[in-house]
Amino acid sequence: MVRFPELYRTGNLAGLLFAPLLYLYIRNVVYQNKLSFRDLIHLVPFLIFFFDFLPIYFLSSADKLALILSEIENPAEFTNYNQSHFFPSNFYGVFRTILIAFYWTLSIRIIYKNRKRFLKTKKQFGSTWLKWISLYLFLLLFSFLPYFLIGLNGNPLLAFDLIHFSVALITIFAGISLLFFPKILYGLDEFEFILSEQNEVDKNLEKHVLNTAKINELEIKIHQTINKEKVYLNKGYSLADLAKDTEVPSYLLTIYINKYLNCSFSDLINKARVEESIKMIENGYLERKTFEGIADSCGFNNRNSFINSFKKFKRMTPSQYKNKMEAA
Repeated sequence: MVRFPELYRTGNLAGLLFAPLLYLYIRNVVYQNKLSFRDLIHLVPFLIFFFDFLPIYFLSSADKLALILSEIENPAEFTNYNQSHFFPSNFYGVFRTILIAFYWTLSIRIIYKNRKRFLKTKKQFGSTWLKWISLYLFLLLFSFLPYFLIGLNGNPLLAFDLIHFSVALITIFAGISLLFFPKILYGLDEFEFILSEQNEVDKNLEKHVLNTAKINELEIKIHQTINKEKVYLNKGYSLADLAKDTEVPSYLLTIYINKYLNCSFSDLINKARVEESIKMIENGYLERKTFEGIADSCGFNNRNSFINSFKKFKRMTPSQYKNKMEAA
């Protein structure tokens, strides 16, 4: 803090964001809930702290350094946030700890209620994620428990050391575990996971969910979104994006695409991209664009994925298709 006084009192901003963001992440993975305007309420503590300490942020580096040097000898006092304009000393330390404990409790509740469903997917992402997040939440317990046991009625400096030691261990654990479980870092393999859950769905329930009216509704919405709005031109377009654009739960889209269109989501999107590339080739785009340019315009991430998809659906490469077209 002495070396970088410009960062004075910004650390708590991350602390007030971390707790609700972790909860929202867990809620999203478990329930596949989209964020809504109501979720902005989770930013209220962050905004209160930000506006409370806004005058501090506008101080010069020299003034911030003076404040730091006046408290730095006592780390426990340094984290009391004595410069608050609205609240008494150490309010934010206690409040942040309670906030983390509150969101930790909500997260544990979600995990406990849904653990059996995730454990069924032994060969899928769900089981791995459940084990990782459970261990992570267990370690996170020690980021606030010492404060309640020691800090409030005992030695605040000891509580400070224990909390920061625990947070360091959590950070190291999270970093190392991501090396061994990279899927956690890159996100839920949504299509694969939903399919594994779909196998557990009772056939009668599936028929009830996808009745004739629902099938017709899905057909219209998917056709409108994919073929009319051409969302497949967006690189990295995912099943979650389609669920958001059609306002249809992703599990229903998965069941419909897999069962009634007899393909995967990626095949559905890539086939549309290939058809778009054919239109561009036939309309003479190759006179001013390369195959790489056409692949990019059609939403493919690179030339190889474009060629592989083209061969899959047309049984020939784009170059062979072009030569065939010219020969005709």
